[in-house]
Amino acid sequence: MEIASPAHDHDERSTGSPADLSSWHDVLTHDHLRQIFTVLEAAHDAQPGTVYRETLVESLARVYGVRGSTFFFGPRFEEMFLDPAPTLEGIGEPLMRNYREHWYAKDVFALPTAQTALLNRGFVALAEIPRVPDAQKEYVSGQLVPHGLGSAAALHLRFADGDAILGLFDRERRWTPPDILAMRTLARHLRALARGRVIQEDTVTVDLDRDLSPRLREVAALVGQGLTNAEIASRLTVTEMTVKKYISRIFEATGLTNRAMLAVAVRSRL
Repeated sequence: MEIASPAHDHDERSTGSPADLSSWHDVLTHDHLRQIFTVLEAAHDAQPGTVYRETLVESLARVYGVRGSTFFFGPRFEEMFLDPAPTLEGIGEPLMRNYREHWYAKDVFALPTAQTALLNRGFVALAEIPRVPDAQKEYVSGQLVPHGLGSAAALHLRFADGDAILGLFDRERRWTPPDILAMRTLARHLRALARGRVIQEDTVTVDLDRDLSPRLREVAALVGQGLTNAEIASRLTVTEMTVKKYISRIFEATGLTNRAMLAVAVRSRL
């Protein structure tokens, strides 16, 4: 397999940025190339669906030596972060449950600047994202750093049935310009492999208009906007306990089991 140099972005002009590196031939080391080929070989041989997801998160964590890796998938970029069953390596379910309940709407890689970088380049490190808003800083300091995951980066892939974001998390890791160029090269080739592949498997199908009362649909819509129970209670002028009861009824009526799944169902109606 021939490794081609990724397209450079014209807006990266700071000294030492990946765009300043004239060619991957000049800067990528033997270790960079070995890492790229190891992940590509694993992805090439993996079967579609769950096996493919598990193969990628395992190989990324192992090859790059990070504490944790994740694979989130959605029909569109904006819905990746709502994946009700992401594939995890080195990250426990309690931490992911906390993400679903409190943080997914504040994910730093969902920012427009991060989205642009991911769509155009295929890879972005947290340190590359400019002017991070307070809400996303809170996500980093409140969710990632306390669990030794504060050094974060992400890859974006596009499959036949949707988009995926693969997260790489570590306690302390500096992604150098050659490292970033190597990851963008990897992303480019993974994207080529992803074309035509189908990732999504069986999903829960619900009809919110049929299954929910007008009041419960109103609550579901607010959950879909990423509001917390306290924010929903304030919006509807009810107690948080009442909101919790509403959401329990929604889950019972639809068969959904968490807020992320509900948010996906809500957005699918738009």
